[in-house]
Amino acid sequence: MFKALYISLILVNGDILREELFDTTCARFFKENVQVIERKNTSRYESRTIHQYKGFRVVGYWCSNIKAE
Repeated sequence: MFKALYISLILVNGDILREELFDTTCARFFKENVQVIERKNTSRYESRTIHQYKGFRVVGYWCSNIKAE
């Protein structure tokens, strides 16, 4: 049985979109619900991947079992 988890998606414009998760892990949620829409090589040693979730452009996420304010 999973505990409730809270995922915070980091949007391209710097805003945060928070979702509460049940019966899954953050990695599984991200893999199943967030699609890659663009990959860029910003330099020789760095790349950037832009994702999409519910029409929002996402650059990353963090996850916790503690609800963020």
